[in-house]
Amino acid sequence: MPLLDDLATVLGGQVADLEDALGDRIVEDNLNGGALRTVLLCESPHNTEISHGHPLAGSSGTTVTRAFACHNLGGFVGKDEPVGCLLQSLPQNHRILNSLGLMNVSRLPLQMEAYCHAVRENYITLLSYFKKIKDLDKLDSDRGLRYIQNLNGVPLQVFTAIREDLVDRLPQGEGVKIVTCGNVAKTFLSWAVQNGGNPNCMMQEVSVGHPARGWHPPGKNNQKQRYDPRIRTLVDTICERAMNNVA
Repeated sequence: MPLLDDLATVLGGQVADLEDALGDRIVEDNLNGGALRTVLLCESPHNTEISHGHPLAGSSGTTVTRAFACHNLGGFVGKDEPVGCLLQSLPQNHRILNSLGLMNVSRLPLQMEAYCHAVRENYITLLSYFKKIKDLDKLDSDRGLRYIQNLNGVPLQVFTAIREDLVDRLPQGEGVKIVTCGNVAKTFLSWAVQNGGNPNCMMQEVSVGHPARGWHPPGKNNQKQRYDPRIRTLVDTICERAMNNVA
């Protein structure tokens, strides 16, 4: 696996050892062949995503589902089920959600809590660099890119391995657009496009916060209120692209 190969090279270790330690933590993208029109790019998988084997399988995924349901997109059901799980089970004729794809910048978890004690002990240096990637969420994308430009040595190599893996996975062609969910996603997509990624995939005009933090409706526990205007714009855009087969 190229990502683990690259990380093993950076660490000066054996790929087999890294596969044994981290291989079961990798979560693959959920991308829909010919129907794909819009991709939500998030940060990294958490424990629920790891156990399910796909992105947005936990509470963040449920928040996304509720955002869709809040806008009454025709025929939408299952508002309490995470969007990642819905995409695994929806019939092929559900045009809106079948046009949606889900990706993470990093297919490996960036938070230490997702790894067992032995992995934390043996790979503490690597996980500390993963935390630095996660910390980009505290910076806007311009400051995040400047931070990356000042890296060197092993930290830069770890960041670069994650970026190259993202570049390899980005959809090709002009028909698919990516919505960045959070500063880590926005920073890495910008960096990826600067270094070999598909520039046609970017949709910076609809960039939103991570679902875990930025998708909740205003007002405490009031699901009847409208979502943030950016989220409404996002949902409307996804719907329009699906129904009109926008390229």
